[in-house]
Amino acid sequence: MAGSSDKAQFDASCYRKIFSHEIAEVDFLSLGSAGEVQKDQIGLASGIQALVPGTTVVKLIDRDDRSKQEVEELREENVRVLSRRHLESYLLDDEVLEAYCESQGKPEVTTDLLAAKAAAMTASQSRGNPRDDLKSAAGEIYNQVKVLLNPSQPGNNAQTFMRDSLAPLIKPGMTTYEVLKADVFSEV
Repeated sequence: MAGSSDKAQFDASCYRKIFSHEIAEVDFLSLGSAGEVQKDQIGLASGIQALVPGTTVVKLIDRDDRSKQEVEELREENVRVLSRRHLESYLLDDEVLEAYCESQGKPEVTTDLLAAKAAAMTASQSRGNPRDDLKSAAGEIYNQVKVLLNPSQPGNNAQTFMRDSLAPLIKPGMTTYEVLKADVFSEV
């Protein structure tokens, strides 16, 4: 996993929630920032493989602003790169937000929530963020979820909401799940 310590722990926890039901023998660990994951300077990946024979360690990082050539170079180094900017791009996908509205018994709110998401993305871009940076709009989207759906105990912030409420909704058969699964588990 890549990113700051909190971000990496968040990502690892979300991946566990998303894939544990179908792929129980897999675990996700935070190894630090993208650069640390890529270089594995402390040899954690090889150490894990030595301690637990038969274990395969897969390095996975966010796409961020990486060019197509950068992604190809990373794949040549056996580093997998998400096809979308970051995990929040999957968690806040329209399909997942629609499933959340349905889980709350308010499917009729989906259109309003997706409009609020679009507005949050426009506001994020006006602050200078990339057009696909859902992470920068997550707080605004979370606030709109609370306004539009008034859920009971959605979490104290956008991260806990995404981890505890959205990640478990990403299931086999959903396009979002299938894309993420291919990103994480397909051969480099």
